[in-house]
Amino acid sequence: MAARAVEKAALALAEAQQTSAEQGRHRRTPTELQWYRFWIVRLDHERRSAQSLLAARQGEVVKMSAVCAHAKQQCESLERLRDKMRRTHERAEADAERKVIDEIATLRFNIDRRGARL
Repeated sequence: MAARAVEKAALALAEAQQTSAEQGRHRRTPTELQWYRFWIVRLDHERRSAQSLLAARQGEVVKMSAVCAHAKQQCESLERLRDKMRRTHERAEADAERKVIDEIATLRFNIDRRGARL
């Protein structure tokens, strides 16, 4: 929006300068010529204000882009940590399950061996 405001102000200034030049070719009173000069000065001031606002907004965009990049980096870091913790948890669960299965297999083996002796 700020860029459009600059374009609009620059266009208005160019049109005012053209109108003033055209009016200067005709016989005008000093008051009218002064009015045109002040009009152009005011439009130039509006254009400069719009440019200043645009520069400020562009600065904000740069800052917010840096904030977004940092937040994305933190999010990716947290996602990697979450994935690592999930894999660690899954490995611990698998180890515990293997341990229980091994214990059951050992008990069955011992029971089968005892049964074979009797």
